[in-house]
Amino acid sequence: MEIKSITKDEFIKGEIFKENITPIKKVFLALFNMLDKQEAAYVVKVRNDKSIVIAVKGNENKSIVTITIYKQHLRLSIYNVININLKEESEVNEALKNNIMNKYYEINKDKKQISIYLDETLINSITKKAKESNQKLNEFIVDAINDKVNDKINDVFLDDNHRKEFSTLLKDAGLYSDDKYINCLPEDIRNRVTLFYLVSAYQDSYEDSKYYGGKFICNKETKLIRGPINVMQNWNEDLYNSPMAAFGIAEILTKKENFNLLYDIFMKMDENINKLFVNAIKLTNGSYTIKNEDIIRTKVPKFDMSGTLAY
Repeated sequence: MEIKSITKDEFIKGEIFKENITPIKKVFLALFNMLDKQEAAYVVKVRNDKSIVIAVKGNENKSIVTITIYKQHLRLSIYNVININLKEESEVNEALKNNIMNKYYEINKDKKQISIYLDETLINSITKKAKESNQKLNEFIVDAINDKVNDKINDVFLDDNHRKEFSTLLKDAGLYSDDKYINCLPEDIRNRVTLFYLVSAYQDSYEDSKYYGGKFICNKETKLIRGPINVMQNWNEDLYNSPMAAFGIAEILTKKENFNLLYDIFMKMDENINKLFVNAIKLTNGSYTIKNEDIIRTKVPKFDMSGTLAY
């Protein structure tokens, strides 16, 4: 079922807020007070794993911040910006306010409409590609334009910790090689890299929560992958939970089964999960590859006038 949006006051009156220690309550109140002073229009969403999303009112699928509650602190994440722990209200400072409001205004930024005319054959091709990427047609076109203009992959990792954990798994699996570019990864390696990419986004959650039981690790000697039992065995029972959904996407894409469960994953309207899914598809189909600890586009082979193959 879809996650219900509630007001700040409804959240404060609820059990999840009340069961926290006083310093944690004060941090929440400081965050709400800061947003209210800035006259931000927002709602609160409580996920099945009790993590909290503060989203834009009227555009609830766009999250401003995601908050995970621990006994002594909150972990606050702003997509592709910061991932910090908050223990007391004084840490809700000017710098944090600027980061939060920048994200808020980014979501609400003005957009200009343009009209273009395309050949029907091209439109059909774009529509097909959009469906393959599980994107709306306009979203696919905007992403394609951004990729072409910027000539790079944007926002592959959710934050610095995501990149760090991905790098660790790559190195332990023996897939990291300085400045080595591999244009066409074998399917089994693509699948392994896809799994690493998805689960490394939530390694902190797997490690910190008793609900999961530990990080995903790759044995340096045997190259065997181990992970939290609850996630690996029961991922399909809690797909509204982002750490479960991330592993679920890896299972679905790499084993090419249970595609019907993708509907449950996308009903949660999670911006991070949507981004991870799109990039995971590009990893599994070979559109993306790896170089060092980065994920980059696969280069299109070209031939010069002499017939020599180059990239």
